[in-house]
Amino acid sequence: EFETLEEYRNDIKANLEEANELRVKKEYEEAVINAAVANAKIDIPEVMVNREIDGMLKDLETRLQYQGLDIQTYYQFTNTSEEGFRQQMKEVATNKVKTEVVMDKIAEVENITATEEEVKAKAKEMAEMYYGASEADKTAELL
Repeated sequence: EFETLEEYRNDIKANLEEANELRVKKEYEEAVINAAVANAKIDIPEVMVNREIDGMLKDLETRLQYQGLDIQTYYQFTNTSEEGFRQQMKEVATNKVKTEVVMDKIAEVENITATEEEVKAKAKEMAEMYYGASEADKTAELL
């Protein structure tokens, strides 16, 4: 692929620089979002937090099934229970819901929308990341 060692070094350097730029950009975006969420004065209804925890629990159960485990085994290994899990996840779930609410409000106020093509492209990107290219193509066809 490379004619010389110098070309190979330059390619590695370019890839590292690109990865670093993406990391810095992501950290900046996260800092801006975290600041907006921290400054937001909103009360999140308990039902929304519980719904988020329910989703987190379902995600965990699905991941465990892929590993040949069940939720009860997880609780035994972690020396917890469903109630303990729900308590542990409450702060994370509250922050996720608050972030969603703040981001939705920002999108509304700033009139930020996504085109159908952008939604399809993002769905395909996420499907590729989680399921591979062949499944991503099937997902894109469904949209």
